[in-house]
Amino acid sequence: YQWERDGIFNICKVSTKGGAAVQVTKHTRGGVRFPAISPDGKRMVYLSQRAGYFFDLWLADANTGKPLKRLISAARDANFESLRYMTSGATFSPDGRFIAFAAQTGGRDALYIYDLDEGRVVHKLKYELDGIESPTYSPDGQQIAFVGLNGGISDLYITDLKGNLTQLTDDRYADLTPAWSPDTKWMAYTSYRTGFPDIIVVD
Repeated sequence: YQWERDGIFNICKVSTKGGAAVQVTKHTRGGVRFPAISPDGKRMVYLSQRAGYFFDLWLADANTGKPLKRLISAARDANFESLRYMTSGATFSPDGRFIAFAAQTGGRDALYIYDLDEGRVVHKLKYELDGIESPTYSPDGQQIAFVGLNGGISDLYITDLKGNLTQLTDDRYADLTPAWSPDTKWMAYTSYRTGFPDIIVVD
């Protein structure tokens, strides 16, 4: 999880069995946002301003926090207008080879799939949406769920890896943070239908 002290965010971890939290990254400037851990627990990706004003996407050792590679530099790559720290969190594929993340291009967000073995973006999926948030791979690795913003309304969407899009919710309520069941048959998400955050499960 991300932890803030003196205005700088770093990543800490704690055992599921309890005990004291351990600080993993030790950034003194720029900080770290929205970490995602690989399925084998050995690597993580996060957003950081450690190299300048803009947020970049980094790959790091999940145990030591040591940066391994800067994957995306928003300031240097013309294909990425911005990696916004509130919406551009990444997700690992189940086999740990790919990550999916959202970034702005042409004034709108697109969903990118990056191959860690090849060190490059292999898919750029664009939709008629104002924004994309919280992408998450399905356990079988064949689909990605995300929050799509359209006209100020947030709904849930599912895309396959070819870009075929299905809208899962369609209402005036804020639907956020999708999470798959292990068998890919169910999805839980947060919604504000009662004015307070509720957990809803759909098939």
